[in-house]
Amino acid sequence: MARVRPLLGGFENWRERGFPVESLRVVPHRPGSTTVWAREEEAMPEVPRISVQEAREKVTSRRALLVCGYEDEEKCSKIQLESAMSFGRFQATLPSLSRDQEIIFYCA
Repeated sequence: MARVRPLLGGFENWRERGFPVESLRVVPHRPGSTTVWAREEEAMPEVPRISVQEAREKVTSRRALLVCGYEDEEKCSKIQLESAMSFGRFQATLPSLSRDQEIIFYCA
């Protein structure tokens, strides 16, 4: 069974650690938007997390895939992390993945 884990702290945590990103344009949260903010632990308490250090090690050694969790390609391109694939590309690749492939999702 594929192992899917969200990146602890998401895009911002990756960037704050100084790890490479493929886009320098980051769109901050706009006051007054309808986005609902919750701590990750509250939003998905049962999903195991992975640190950015461990995620980067696994991705750069090709032991895991790093996938932007947004379906919107434009939004994904604004927060593209090094070696990450868009959600659309991931969906196209999904049929060819082995069942034990580790997959790490991130979002802003």
